Parts: sequence; structure tokens; C-alpha cells
Amino acid sequence: MTQSPTQKSLSKADFAKIELKTTQLFFAQYPLPEVKALVEKESTSLEFFNGLVQKQKHKEAITFLAHALPKKDAVSWAALCAKNQAALDAAPLTPLQNLAVQAAQKWLLAQTDETR
Repeated sequence: MTQSPTQKSLSKADFAKIELKTTQLFFAQYPLPEVKALVEKESTSLEFFNGLVQKQKHKEAITFLAHALPKKDAVSWAALCAKNQAALDAAPLTPLQNLAVQAAQKWLLAQTDETR
């Protein structure tokens, strides 16, 4: 069975920035019950993420990755996703979405509590 581009497994290199290398370490820091409920056995974060994608648990995979990434990478990814989704939808961002993207970009330039 061929995987679609959205179901491509990630590699160790893709997860290089993830500091919490196991599900045990991750869930000790981020108690996300809806995602933790899908843990079948202790595994690496990479194995767990790839398992979520293979099971088509995309919402949970995105939630897991958004929390696992360093803050700067997670914020950058979120802003990029919002812009790309607007382009795919062939519709401009709503004023509120645009403000959120602008706030994310501002924080990326000056990562302070005031801009967070």
C-alpha cells in the first residue's frame, strides 16, 4: 500500500529538534488526555507520531507535534499552516486569523512574554 504525501512517515532527522524523546517524558510534561489515550505501549516520540499518522489520527498527531516542537518552531509552523490553508481554500484569512498570524510573526521576531 502506497502512503499519500500526508501519511509519509517521518524520520529521526525530522524529529531532531524534539527534546522529549519518549512518550513517557512527553506526557509527564504535557498531560493531553485525548492524545495520551492512544498510547498502546511506551515508545519513542517519533514512533508514536508515525503510529498516529498511520492510524489516520491526524488531529491527535498535529496536537502531539505542536506540543513536542520547541516553541519557536511550533509558532512558526502554526503561522505557516494558517497562511497555506488560506491559499488552499482560495480565500483570504479572516481579520481575526490575520491578527493571529501577525501576532505569531511578531513573537518570532521578539520572543518575549509581552509579545506572546
